[in-house]
Amino acid sequence: MKKILLLDSSYPLNSRNTRLLKTLEKNYEVSFITWNRDESVIEDNEFENRIFNKKSLYGNKKSKLLNLLSYYKFIKKEIRAKKPDILITSHWDMFFIGSLLKTKKNYKIIYENLDIPESKNRIVEIFLKKVEKFFLKNADGMIVASRFFVEKYSFKNTLIYENYPYKYNLLENKKEVFSGGKRTIAYIGTVRYFEVFKNFILAFANDSNINMMIYGGGPDEEKAKKFCEKNSILNIKFNGPYNYKNVNSFYNQTDLVWAAYPSDSENVKFAISNKFFETLSYKTVGIFSEKTALGDLVKKENIGLVVNPYDPVSIRSVVSNVMIKDLENIKENITEYTQWGNIFWEDNENRLLYYIKEIEKI
Repeated sequence: MKKILLLDSSYPLNSRNTRLLKTLEKNYEVSFITWNRDESVIEDNEFENRIFNKKSLYGNKKSKLLNLLSYYKFIKKEIRAKKPDILITSHWDMFFIGSLLKTKKNYKIIYENLDIPESKNRIVEIFLKKVEKFFLKNADGMIVASRFFVEKYSFKNTLIYENYPYKYNLLENKKEVFSGGKRTIAYIGTVRYFEVFKNFILAFANDSNINMMIYGGGPDEEKAKKFCEKNSILNIKFNGPYNYKNVNSFYNQTDLVWAAYPSDSENVKFAISNKFFETLSYKTVGIFSEKTALGDLVKKENIGLVVNPYDPVSIRSVVSNVMIKDLENIKENITEYTQWGNIFWEDNENRLLYYIKEIEKI
């Protein structure tokens, strides 16, 4: 059985890559290498793994850069020991490392493109994109997590494989929209992009009719907690990291899901988040960013709400003014929209396995 090794830089693995490995293990021997940067203790490891344990705070680019050489050496050693047939590199930084270690004989390399390289420094961003373009010349395949990424690249051997949720995870007896009591607005995922996340918090801060629930950890979790403490915001609860298998219970307790990110980010402009597919599959109304490709799609099909993520007053206005009837119409539109597309992971697995099989032949 041929071996596939996934290379990542955060721990635990994100839910997408966990699903990826679950699918690939049907035909391959799978394992992963990743970096435990905040000394997390996770005992539920489903796959063979090699974990690089060195503290480096998420969101602190300087700290990550200083420790990257040590992680590079760790990866090099583990790849030599594992001898994978195919290396899947998650994110552009791991793609760069995997490309540097690649020879003509050691493995096929697939770039799992989850985020377009970008930086607040324009010169750095240009440099990163040039490096990405250079390494793509020797890549065997690229998997993009958004249909909107394709227009940004001229790479031919590309698979569009978005952040589909599991069908089996669907909940039963979903509560009705705003079925009495307080409204619950949840964020489910990695806590990041604080400059926008705080606007979500401010929009509903201490509203006696709204509870905010945060499921997930991440680089800005502590900053968000301190922000709430400093501003005495009491109607919010941080639940910390979670196991993806429990995500259905979160949606069962949620009326609206916050899924808006910085629209001035190139990634956000073209990305399709797993929250989009989750809101569709659980028929829960999501709140997305305007002036993005996804926001345009949501608005066109009327399958969610679209807001200015930089304006707490605007966010509150959109949510407060939407009527129950409007939300019911959105849910009906979601039902109709999902009838014509394969939005679940299980519906797309064969495409992924066929693509990997074709990579083997290169």
